[in-house]
Amino acid sequence: MMTIDRAGTDNLADVLAVLNGAADQLHARGLDQWPAGFGAERIGPYLARGEMWLVRDEDGQAVATVRAIADADPDFWTSAESRDLALYVEKLARTPKAPPGTGTMLLRWITDRAASLGYSWVRLDAWRTNTGLHRYYLDRGWTYLRTVEAPGRRSGALFQRPASPDPEARAAFGPPPSAWLAPGTRVDVSRHGPQGTGTIIALYSPAGLGEVPGPDDYGILPSAGYWVQLDGGGEVLCLPEEVAPLALTARRA
Repeated sequence: MMTIDRAGTDNLADVLAVLNGAADQLHARGLDQWPAGFGAERIGPYLARGEMWLVRDEDGQAVATVRAIADADPDFWTSAESRDLALYVEKLARTPKAPPGTGTMLLRWITDRAASLGYSWVRLDAWRTNTGLHRYYLDRGWTYLRTVEAPGRRSGALFQRPASPDPEARAAFGPPPSAWLAPGTRVDVSRHGPQGTGTIIALYSPAGLGEVPGPDDYGILPSAGYWVQLDGGGEVLCLPEEVAPLALTARRA
């Protein structure tokens, strides 16, 4: 069975191999997508922020990757769209050794995960000239919105689909990764700004903003995540789910 987990900085070589292998395949087919390939300076920060996922086959080989974030690209999405509860997908790639249908199932997995975290939409911008890719998304239930030609950008064919539960996709990659940590869990947050340890005091969901327990001046939170009370009576830290803290105890939601 394939497995999926969040890619960390120690997975950089595997992620780059999948991405650059996919870019080479595109070029061999005469397509101009991802012409410069990918390097550590571009992908490394995504991994450091916990924004990418890595799929491995039953032999442990990296066969697919994808980036999923809650921030809309202002070059492509309107300010009104940016206020929607949406998860944005990019850098989706697989290797020739990936089992048939891996890319499709990975998109379905992201759609299921978005629903579980409270998002309303899953969105992506596709390479403008890759019409075969556009058809791929349409054939799998995505809705084409429009094509945006932003200066200096070669992507911009916009697609979306509603976030919705998909038990089959959830089961396709083994046990769900990164299960929610429960309130009361002791965590290490030294990788995320303020140094030290703390305790999760509550979870928040973009679908239930009325339940966010933090101060009013935190404003609207566009993603799911944790409120962490730092030790020693320190500040309350807001951590998006994609940069989940390291648990020091085993309690989980």
